[in-house]
Amino acid sequence: MAHSLCTLFLLCITITISAIMCLPGGKAVAPVIKADDDPRHSKGLEGCSFGGNFYEFHETWNPDLGDPIGVMLCVRCTCERVVKRGELMGQVSCRNIKNECPKELPCDEPILPEGECCKRCPDTKIVPDNLAKEYSEVHGDHESFEGRNIGEEFLSVMTGSEMQPRVTTDGAARGHFLFVNGDLHFSIYFKGLKKPRQVYFSDVLNNTLYEHDVHETVGKSNMICGQWRNLPNTHLRYLDSGMVFVTVTTRSYRDGEVRGRIVTHRATSTETFSSLLLPETEGDRQRKGGGGIVMMTVNEDSNKINFVGVLQGMIEDTDDSLEISVQFVRRGKLLNEVTTSIRPMDAVFADVWSRVSKNQQRWLARGQVNVLVRLNLPSGRTNAQGDITPLRTCNEMHSVMSGSSALDGPTYTGATGSAMITLTDDGVIEYTIRLIGVETAVIGLTLEVPHPKKSHKRKILDDIIRFYKNGWAYGKYDKPSAGDIHNLLMNKISINVATVEHPTSEIRGQIKHLLYNGHFARHQGMPIPLAGVNFVPPVQTSIAGHAWISLDRDCALHYEIITEGLQMAKGKEKHSKLNGLAELIIIDEAFGNQKIVLNTFDDDLAIGRLADLDEDVLQYLNEGNVFIQISTKAHPDGEIKGQVTLPNSCGRQDAPNLMEHTNNNNMPSIGFNVEADPRSCYFESEYHVDGSSWSPKFDKKCSTCTCTRLAVICDPVVCPTLNCSSPVELPEECCPVCPSKETEGKEITEEENKLNSHDEGCFFEGDKKFHAMGSTWHPYVPPFGYMKCALCKCMPGNQVNCSKIRCPELHCDAPVRLNPMDCCQTCPEQITTTPRTIPSYEFMADDSNSACYVGKRRYEADEEWVPEINGASSSTSRCIRCQCKEGKATCKLRKCPKTDCENEMYIDGECCPICLDGVGKTDS
Repeated sequence: MAHSLCTLFLLCITITISAIMCLPGGKAVAPVIKADDDPRHSKGLEGCSFGGNFYEFHETWNPDLGDPIGVMLCVRCTCERVVKRGELMGQVSCRNIKNECPKELPCDEPILPEGECCKRCPDTKIVPDNLAKEYSEVHGDHESFEGRNIGEEFLSVMTGSEMQPRVTTDGAARGHFLFVNGDLHFSIYFKGLKKPRQVYFSDVLNNTLYEHDVHETVGKSNMICGQWRNLPNTHLRYLDSGMVFVTVTTRSYRDGEVRGRIVTHRATSTETFSSLLLPETEGDRQRKGGGGIVMMTVNEDSNKINFVGVLQGMIEDTDDSLEISVQFVRRGKLLNEVTTSIRPMDAVFADVWSRVSKNQQRWLARGQVNVLVRLNLPSGRTNAQGDITPLRTCNEMHSVMSGSSALDGPTYTGATGSAMITLTDDGVIEYTIRLIGVETAVIGLTLEVPHPKKSHKRKILDDIIRFYKNGWAYGKYDKPSAGDIHNLLMNKISINVATVEHPTSEIRGQIKHLLYNGHFARHQGMPIPLAGVNFVPPVQTSIAGHAWISLDRDCALHYEIITEGLQMAKGKEKHSKLNGLAELIIIDEAFGNQKIVLNTFDDDLAIGRLADLDEDVLQYLNEGNVFIQISTKAHPDGEIKGQVTLPNSCGRQDAPNLMEHTNNNNMPSIGFNVEADPRSCYFESEYHVDGSSWSPKFDKKCSTCTCTRLAVICDPVVCPTLNCSSPVELPEECCPVCPSKETEGKEITEEENKLNSHDEGCFFEGDKKFHAMGSTWHPYVPPFGYMKCALCKCMPGNQVNCSKIRCPELHCDAPVRLNPMDCCQTCPEQITTTPRTIPSYEFMADDSNSACYVGKRRYEADEEWVPEINGASSSTSRCIRCQCKEGKATCKLRKCPKTDCENEMYIDGECCPICLDGVGKTDS
């Protein structure tokens, strides 16, 4: 036809593309679309040069061919990565997208807007199918991307067949990768690999991009867990284009035993169950080094299960499709068989397991089903099989329950709840739940999912109130269906807490994935709860949270804080991103509280590391005098907080160290909440760490209390005897002091006393009190109390000097202790006829005849005896000898030498046995 416009067709081959266009007269010409051979302005940059413009990898555009053709709207070009002659280069690839426009539109008169290739209905903007397809190929479809909704997911099938040369190993691995906020979190599950040593990532030229040394992960068997932090943009482009490989090295294969390409697949984001396949080699080494995976997704609305399989190193090169049989087996019995085909070029198969019964779904959830893949190859039949389990990753699952998520709208009670959830390989959901500050009694504690048919209803999976006691619930949901496991992995299960005051819901939280980041503290018990009720008076808020905190071997502080409801203020006003601040609050009654700002929140997470902590801060962490606090615009002095104890020996050399909480294997010191410590003490509405001492509220000046394994002991201050005629009383001191030359005869004001006591005074660690310069006191030594036989004095330079009291020499025959708490004896005015029994716990600074008191008995100097030991065997007690020397009782356990006689006997009162023949007596 003379004056007709024909359809444009493009054929893309390497960099040169021919575009055939029909012009008037029917004569065809071929305008050349060609990339620049020598890009002028892009030397040294990664990308493509086209038409004088530079494009980055994966960038797309419509080519402009100039007059008379102009911009070709139905041609889309892409800058792709290729490797030529060992070099990474850019290649332009273009294609015709006209045929990808929708064939039918839901309107009578479609229009072709200017600047677009495809027609569309008026007032309707559509995306060409090719663009949707491109997005789906890289990221998965929209439905799957809304699944876990935690980041971009990748996978890798890792086998020996990908190594060069091929490694004939009996093992294989499957890698699960999640890219979130610039970091790549990876979980590698393996079978048949012995002692993995290292994981390294490389490009197509085998250049190493990142290395990760393998360490044992707590609670994760046959798993390698890691995090590649701060991926460079160049490496991210490699990852998106499938140009990154991952390799696992082992003790036997230092250069790598299995390897695989990291790729995207739409099935990863909705994957519920998975299986790692190993070939049945039966001694055939040619079959070794292969493997594969099967990914399964549960369809909640029907009795179907979609599955996708990927094989590697098991299919011979051929142009023909191969028949494949996929069998699902339980205990040797065939449940279902699906026959499909597989293309050798991509080695991927997909199909549907239809009409899955409830029993079969239950067996699948319990990990009782295996998958068997049978291949009919030209060289013969080969099989691969594996067990099916819920998706294995290194991620944890947790829930923060807050009033902001309550069913009937936000509640502002200041309560919080924390939960840690574990999904086992046999399909059991285990949980530990802790509640803080609920207003009234808990009457309901449930696991729930949205109702499948009624959007405003909820479906209760399990009522776990039967496991709840004293703020804690430990239990398991041991009968979940395959759909329940799918909902758990898709973040669709919530924990709801109902109380008498709020019978529908006081606090509620969604169970979410907690990405692996190497934080050791997650595996050491529950997180520290953050709640508004921890303030005095309580803060009425709907926000809640919890935190993990630890110290590494370099004494750097690692923290991970997660909140719920931080983005929703009272009245549903949105907070700005910087409104929430994570802080450390140090409690110091003497100098006042100190504040250290840790970080702002990115959405609901604040995570980081704080190095070079002051020694005093480390000491406060050791003693439990630190709070994690979240302050907001509405509550600048704190909206939620939680007390933390972090045992450490990083501070001063004399700092008390709670060694029972430290790890001797160079592992981090883990922070814990004092309320969760079973040895802590609850006194005056506060928890106190075991071994700590403090001034009680009822008498801050003249009493000191100590927590000793659940028991609180409070001692009144014992004032020392003063050597002055006119002692003075200071407002902040319990005991009177002798006046100094500067203050003698002068009245001291309370303000002057505060200034002097803090700036020119001494802080004593034992009684947690400041003492004025020059003052003296008996030291407080927990858990024994005040030591009357020692005296401390505050010296210049804030130095404390303590020394033992020297008792005066007495000139009487029978000195006595007038008071059981007295340190020194004295001569009585009248000699008593009945001697007084001296308690065994008294600390004697002198004794006229150097006698020893043990229990209620007195032993003279150099006297020996066998002690009475409750619970000790006779053979043990008779080998202990005690002796009184210089007023001190010392006991030793005697060791018996070995005898060479056949018959031994013990003699009463003797420690060691003797031979019946009289030879070889051992007790000497």
